[in-house]
Amino acid sequence: MRTTLLALSFLSAGWLSVDSATAQSLTGSCSILAASTPLLRAEGMAELVGDILLSCTGGTVTPAGTPLPMVGISILMSTTGITSRRYPSGRLEALLLVDDPTTQRACDDPYGVCQVISTGMADGNYDGSAGRPNIFPGLAVNNTLSFGNIPFAAPGPGKYRIFRITNVRVHAAGVASASPGDLVPVTAIVAAFCV
Repeated sequence: MRTTLLALSFLSAGWLSVDSATAQSLTGSCSILAASTPLLRAEGMAELVGDILLSCTGGTVTPAGTPLPMVGISILMSTTGITSRRYPSGRLEALLLVDDPTTQRACDDPYGVCQVISTGMADGNYDGSAGRPNIFPGLAVNNTLSFGNIPFAAPGPGKYRIFRITNVRVHAAGVASASPGDLVPVTAIVAAFCV
């Protein structure tokens, strides 16, 4: 198993790679982008950060009828905590969206494990139909946001899969040595791993 870490400022872009020696080869690469670059109020307790986009390409398409391999994505924020609303299930309003869906279906498993069976193609695995969720709620502990057990359908050569992490709120106090009224940047370290 290989995990690649990347320091990502919401003001810049970077690179991430995921692979594994599991039965289904997970190879390919993902570029990490910040969709927007907000500066946060230093005294803010629920500041909305910009979306993080992972644009993945390459890899081997999983054969039809086979469960998609699972990956996890964790984000370590440079703030004192993730303050997105927490629901009774423990899941957050912070979400990971796959391929910016128009027909939406959330993973509703209380443990966040929604297995998807491959269509055998790059398309159709996350179409929002029954058994094909495309929205995954996150979990947070202190300043780390995690999306575990995300079914990963490699897009194959020349195609792209987009993961959008959105609706993340943070407690901006404690970032650097900011004073009330200051605007502060937030940085993040992104890690992806095979589950």
